[in-house]
This record gives sequence, structure tokens and C-alpha cells, in this order.
Amino acid sequence: MDDLTQITADQLETLYALNIAMLVMVVLRLVGRAVLARLERNKPELTPEERDARRVARARATHK
Repeated sequence: MDDLTQITADQLETLYALNIAMLVMVVLRLVGRAVLARLERNKPELTPEERDARRVARARATHK
């Protein structure tokens, strides 16, 4: 193998590793979104009193 072929093989190996890393990142992002969506769906609904209390607390925090 000459030097040019060896460089090309190293570059292909690097591109292959980067491609796998990007694929893993995309899969992890999709899994994270699915987990967050499921948590959001399973969150219990707030009672009107709890909603009002949170609204008042937010208003007090922003109007200081």
C-alpha cells in the first residue's frame, strides 16, 4: 500500500466513526424527546387552587 492509499483508508475510517457518532446522537435525541413527551403526558393535572397559587407565585416573582 502506498502512502496515498493509507491516508484515504484513515480518512474513511474517521468518516465512518463520525457517521456512527452522529447516528448515536440522533437516536439519543429522539429517545430523549420521547421520554420527555411521555413524562409530560403522565403529569397529573393541577387543581384550580394549585394553578392559581402558581400563577400568583409567578406574578410575585416577576413584579418584585
